[in-house]
Amino acid sequence: MPLKYFFFVIGVLFISTIIGSILFALGYRNDFSFILAEGGNSIGLLLGFWMLVLNGSLLKTKYLLLIIMGFGLSLIGGLIKVLHWNYANILVILGTCIVLFSYLVSFINKREKRHLDILKLIWVIAYLGNIISHLFHISSNDYAIISITILWLAIIDFIVLEVKKEEVLEQ
Repeated sequence: MPLKYFFFVIGVLFISTIIGSILFALGYRNDFSFILAEGGNSIGLLLGFWMLVLNGSLLKTKYLLLIIMGFGLSLIGGLIKVLHWNYANILVILGTCIVLFSYLVSFINKREKRHLDILKLIWVIAYLGNIISHLFHISSNDYAIISITILWLAIIDFIVLEVKKEEVLEQ
């Protein structure tokens, strides 16, 4: 299985995130629990997100350019927001709306919708909703756990599907 080492690394990072979060919740608020929780979560989500994107069908669609433009616009808006310039919020919101609507149209036009596709759509909605609510100070970072949990579920679901596919090919 060519992805087994990649899956192993993501699994170790997921377990690291869980252990660090439990230690942090139990009151062991030190650098070790923080590094376990945040380091495992950040690196694991980045690798998992990269894995989902590379193995998804979005790379083959015409919507990819719009999504890249939306992310770019949001990034420019974020950089302008750091400088406290006018209209930064509008750029961030416009960029996130472009990403959301492009991905939604891509999902609607997809012929075969699996549960992994639905999980990814729910994650995009939750993540972008979290960005906008954080931008307007509607909610704290506590709600970010929703989008993080959905992305971890999508990563685990993808790994399970790939392992099942590999087992079928071996038989």
